[in-house]
Amino acid sequence: FLIIGTNKYIADLVLRYAKKARCHYVNKKWLGGILTNWLTTETRINKLRDLEIEQKMDELKQIIIPKRNEIRLRKQLI
Repeated sequence: FLIIGTNKYIADLVLRYAKKARCHYVNKKWLGGILTNWLTTETRINKLRDLEIEQKMDELKQIIIPKRNEIRLRKQLI
């Protein structure tokens, strides 16, 4: 199940009851198209995972890339 409640008055309730029911939840900002545009969302999540793995392996420093591209990759991680 997915419990969604982004209203500031019920966000804490959503968090509490979703954890109690062991469900997924969204209690902050809902990103439009996250379900209807799932292929793009999944692609971006995978890209983020790949970038995080590269950062952990410290490959960004070992690969010789222009400084501009390194800055762009680091901004994507943030």
